[in-house]
Amino acid sequence: MEGSNTQDTSKNAKRLEVRIEELSGQLDAEIREKNETSRLHRIAERAAKNLQTQVTDFERSRTKQAEEITKLEEKLSKGKKSLEELVRASFLYLVSIVSILT
Repeated sequence: MEGSNTQDTSKNAKRLEVRIEELSGQLDAEIREKNETSRLHRIAERAAKNLQTQVTDFERSRTKQAEEITKLEEKLSKGKKSLEELVRASFLYLVSIVSILT
C-alpha cells in the first residue's frame, strides 16, 4: 500500500509538472500575443494620427483656397465694373465726338 501511495504521488507530481509546463507555454503565448497586439495598436495609432494630420492640412488648404477664390471673384467683379464704366465712358465720348462732327 505504501508503494502504491508513493507511485500515486509520483504520478500526480508528474501530471502537475506537465500541467505547469502547459500553462507556462500558454502564458508565454498569451504574452507574445499581447505584445504583438500592443505593437499593432501603436502602429494603428500612428497611422490614425498621420491621417488626422493630413485631414487637418487638407481642410486648412481647402479653406485657404476658398478664401483665395472669394478674393479673385471680388477682383473679377471689380474688373468687370471698371470695364463696363470704361466702355460706357468710351461710348459717351464717341457720341459726343459724333455730335460735334455732325
